[in-house]
Amino acid sequence: MAVSGFKAKLGMAWQSRTWCKNWLAVTAAIALRGALRGSVVHFHLRNGVKLSVPNEAMATDPIFELFSANIYRLPWQMSPITVMDVGAHVGAFTLSLLSYYPRCVVWAFEPAADSFTWLTRNVQQNDLDDRVKMVNAAVNGRGGRGILYPAGSASCINSMVASPGDEGTGYEVECIAWDSILRQFDHIDVVKMDVEGAEYDIVLNTPHEAWRCVDSLVMEYHPVAGFRWNDLTETLMNAGLLLVGEMPLGPNLGLAWFSRHPGSWVSIAK
Repeated sequence: MAVSGFKAKLGMAWQSRTWCKNWLAVTAAIALRGALRGSVVHFHLRNGVKLSVPNEAMATDPIFELFSANIYRLPWQMSPITVMDVGAHVGAFTLSLLSYYPRCVVWAFEPAADSFTWLTRNVQQNDLDDRVKMVNAAVNGRGGRGILYPAGSASCINSMVASPGDEGTGYEVECIAWDSILRQFDHIDVVKMDVEGAEYDIVLNTPHEAWRCVDSLVMEYHPVAGFRWNDLTETLMNAGLLLVGEMPLGPNLGLAWFSRHPGSWVSIAK
């Protein structure tokens, strides 16, 4: 998802003073973005996390969404040990999660070459190589190879789903079938999934029984031609994952929480 409007972006940058030690430098960088093409924004968070990203709207927006708007409602009423970050981008969610849960280990999947470079840099500059297993590949329903359509430098809206005008702009990436990943684990506490429309391919093409190891799922869902949001909720319900909270942002667009144990995320459902 992306923050709309320049004033909204500056407002979120201003709000960053509550969670970012160098908020003044960050706000200035966002305000001068047009004159600072090719620059890098360095976030020094009050919880000790450091994040570096290109000074581009689609690279910085997820950081503001995560920390200013707290869209994932962290911390949760659980203590996850094993987490899958599917669509890890530059690592903001992964690093934030690890700051709350010192025993947690994250498998971070990111197909875009530039985003994966920043993900690697951010994990390494926080000395968390031993707690983050980074995989430079897309997750889909069948494996093999697929086309990723980039939307800018380390953009949060790169997608495996083509939009009008995307023809000829994509490049081939490795894909791993979600089913094959799940079958390697006896238990996964949480899956976070933000894959810009590819959630339909992943969820609808994964056998129900493969989800047995997953306790909870937080997912961004997006409008994709030919599919409905209900297609996802019904399939996940049949796999034993109940919808316990939702943040609609538009037609077939929003954020949703699923769990086998709804009480663990009771605050999210309110």
